[in-house]
Amino acid sequence: MSRLTLTTLLLLWTLLLRAVFARECGNETGFIRDITVWSQQDADTKLDGCTSLVCALIIGHNYAGDFVLRGVTNLTKGFSTFTGYSRTTPDEIVEGVPGLTSVTAPDVLEVGSYSLDLEHSTALKSVSFEKLRKAYNLNVELGTVDSSLSFPSLESVVGRLTILGNFSSMNFESLTSVGSTITVRNRRDGADNIYLYMYSVDIRETAALDIEFPSLVNCSTLKFWGNISRVSMPKLETIADFTGDDMFYDYGHDLSVYTQGLPLNLSLPSLWNISDVGLSGTFGSISLPALKHVEKYTIISGLPMDVNLAPLESAATISFYGNVTE
Repeated sequence: MSRLTLTTLLLLWTLLLRAVFARECGNETGFIRDITVWSQQDADTKLDGCTSLVCALIIGHNYAGDFVLRGVTNLTKGFSTFTGYSRTTPDEIVEGVPGLTSVTAPDVLEVGSYSLDLEHSTALKSVSFEKLRKAYNLNVELGTVDSSLSFPSLESVVGRLTILGNFSSMNFESLTSVGSTITVRNRRDGADNIYLYMYSVDIRETAALDIEFPSLVNCSTLKFWGNISRVSMPKLETIADFTGDDMFYDYGHDLSVYTQGLPLNLSLPSLWNISDVGLSGTFGSISLPALKHVEKYTIISGLPMDVNLAPLESAATISFYGNVTE
């Protein structure tokens, strides 16, 4: 038997095994019902043999410890931590999973046209989706200092990407495009209002964020707020208005960075397509060497700083506040 024939047979056998053992779950009764898991043992029992879920997967409020999602490659209706009403006190809203410490999904490739929401989990220290390639919305809230995020295969997010918490490491090495807003913040307090947030960040209580998106080329809005030590986005070219679904539209600066802590040296070497820049806080230096045209450029400096706007050629409005000289 030739090597080519043997290789072909092995490939066909692999595909046959996948077809035989592939199993959709969540529609066994003819009605699509969410699957809620309350422990790792409960998850292993309910999801035994499942490769694709046609329903939402929810981590229950009382879950404690690490969660590992084994064997599932497709989450067509999304994945989230519990948000709802308390069973014992119906009038009391219970959000999140306070005992959840980590989420690992080594086999998930797709999340479908629904969100991946891991929020309100105050003990969550690690989130890892090693093979996930595309997400609709991705919202992760880490609960402890020295937390980590790993999405090394993620290439695009259709809607919003939100990261909240005091993480010490992040891996989004393949991410090139986010359709709507990228938000990274230390914490939730005052998160909807930058002016409230500016006065709520206590650098003694928050870790310095090292933000890195090495392959990112475009998004519609960028918001980095908190104690920020470094920002690295060497390939980012475009921060432009979102033209897709109105549900993802965001208001405010196209680029909004508020930092409080040690001086941040901000450099975005490839950024040229943007209409609104808003930078506030403790900057050591600001470098946008590809930016020639902008509608609005605002700097509010908490430290003495010299600003060089070259090669900027045109702007409708330029505003400097604080100890800034040009």
